[in-house]
Amino acid sequence: MDSFSGSGDGKNHYKALFRRKLVIETVGAKDEVVKFIPALTISEEVLIEGLNLLEEAIHSTLNE
Repeated sequence: MDSFSGSGDGKNHYKALFRRKLVIETVGAKDEVVKFIPALTISEEVLIEGLNLLEEAIHSTLNE
């Protein structure tokens, strides 16, 4: 999933991720796309942890 419906959903996901200490970037005319940009040297364990945080943030903002 690389984009979200609705105006500004990416910004809402960004805020939820930032609260979880995960920094991402939003792009698009209305911040509708969230870019997840891990380091090239990221370990699989840390990558999975970050993806789990991303999933939690998306679920929390969709349930608001």
